[in-house]
Amino acid sequence: MMNTSNTLIFATQERDIVSFVLSIMSSENTMYLCIRRLNQVYFVKCTPNDTVGYLKQQVSLATKKEILPEHMRIINAKDRQPLDDDDEKLSKYEELKNDAELYVVFQISDGEWEAVHVHDTEAAPTGGDAAAVP
Repeated sequence: MMNTSNTLIFATQERDIVSFVLSIMSSENTMYLCIRRLNQVYFVKCTPNDTVGYLKQQVSLATKKEILPEHMRIINAKDRQPLDDDDEKLSKYEELKNDAELYVVFQISDGEWEAVHVHDTEAAPTGGDAAAVP
């Protein structure tokens, strides 16, 4: 009897694990957002249930935490308006679909923020004299 009970519990847990793995693998809700700054591009894997704060955390991780999330603003590329509420779910913003483009700017000083400046990362130098982009 004990073995049967353990087997059922294991089966239930296994089913839950399989469901969890399948939900992770499902690309239905998964999207990648392109977040640009200067000559940098961050691709963030997220879902509509993630928040603006989550995007900032991911950019912070990509900068090796040199810039903390509270010193960043995420800007909507279409209307150049900041997404100010870190707790707001991405699903609130209808324009944020897979491959949507956003900008990130960093705080320069107390109350002062960088302007949005994005370099064209599509254009690659030609010839043998490839220069590093600062």
